[in-house]
Amino acid sequence: MSTEGTRRAFVGGAVATGAVIGGMALFGRSGDPTIAPDGVRVVAGRNTPPAILFDPVEVDRWTALVGKPVRIAGEQGYTSGTVESVQRVRSDGPRPAGVRKEGFTVTFVVDAATAPVGDAIYDIGHTIEGLSRLFLIRAADRGKNAVFFAFFN
Repeated sequence: MSTEGTRRAFVGGAVATGAVIGGMALFGRSGDPTIAPDGVRVVAGRNTPPAILFDPVEVDRWTALVGKPVRIAGEQGYTSGTVESVQRVRSDGPRPAGVRKEGFTVTFVVDAATAPVGDAIYDIGHTIEGLSRLFLIRAADRGKNAVFFAFFN
């Protein structure tokens, strides 16, 4: 068994696999469009635009939103919070063609009492034009605050 390869090749394969599976989950099912093939519920409003397969939004536009309010549609309705931080992901060497200039992570903080479950796609309201849905990962709560991450590679 060969273990040779690069981190970039591994991440690229994972992203491609995720895009295919995500596309199948969002567009390839009949019946209830909020149920993914693995039975996980996708939380989104009824009048949401189609999913964006590749988002060209760059880190600087998100950095400008740090400290700004954000609304996230969760299982219990909308909850309010803030964009807490944007962290650039260091990448050595040139990036592949067709991807954003640099990867980054956006951290959101919302009230834990009304926070979504996480690890699903959620409608999100903010001032980034054209991006209305994100896959949010819920981290450990900080007291009365729930912390979520969105990764952009």
